[in-house]
Amino acid sequence: MKYDRSDLIKSVFGTWIEESNGQVSVRIFGLQKVDIKMLSYLGEDVFLSKVDYKRAYQFLFDAAQKGGVYSDGSSDNSSRLKTMLSLCGILGIDSKSSIEAIERIGSKKEWFYFSVGGYIKQLGLVCVLEKEVVVLFGYDDD
Repeated sequence: MKYDRSDLIKSVFGTWIEESNGQVSVRIFGLQKVDIKMLSYLGEDVFLSKVDYKRAYQFLFDAAQKGGVYSDGSSDNSSRLKTMLSLCGILGIDSKSSIEAIERIGSKKEWFYFSVGGYIKQLGLVCVLEKEVVVLFGYDDD
């Protein structure tokens, strides 16, 4: 089965959308560096912090496992799969890539976490690739 890249990236937010009132935004910029101005579409109150791959993985896993405001999330195994699919989309690699390949590629990238004021539950990640910057923002504020 071939997945759309945007759908892969959104994988961790399945229950946020299906069982609650979650919203997800994926943007891909043809840039090679992060500028806080690229997040201006989210509002004025944006906090941006550099994180490593392991922390980015944990943010994605937690989003899948814990779910949105009114959802139960997913089991550990399902959460791991959704996290790996999301990482494949973010990194622009095949969804059938091995865990080792995902970790090897992901650990070489620059990652940022961001948050936006006014949302109860949210996850914002930025990943800097060779020729693009991927921005993922999901929130649920029921």
